[in-house]
Amino acid sequence: LALIRSVGRDEREASFRELQSLAELRFEYQDRQEPLALVKDVANRLHYFDPADVLSGPALLPECDHAAIDEFLSHLVPSTLNVYYSSRSHAPGVTPLTERWYGA
Repeated sequence: LALIRSVGRDEREASFRELQSLAELRFEYQDRQEPLALVKDVANRLHYFDPADVLSGPALLPECDHAAIDEFLSHLVPSTLNVYYSSRSHAPGVTPLTERWYGA
């Protein structure tokens, strides 16, 4: 977390610009959707995006919001971190290797 926080705004901006250009490429060359599916998606997006951004809303990234990034990073603290560790070799015999109900 300290490493992520130590990245300067210029480096953060450069990384964001790279992600933004990749998102634009992905949007421009996305597969065509069936017309009915596209209309359903666009109608759904009207609840979340301005009319001008309905077609590209979830695909394109707006400008870099440093304040939002800083706020997000302030919520990443070790005391609220959840870690999931999975290994077949971890504590053999202590944890069952099959699921209780379906035996998977």
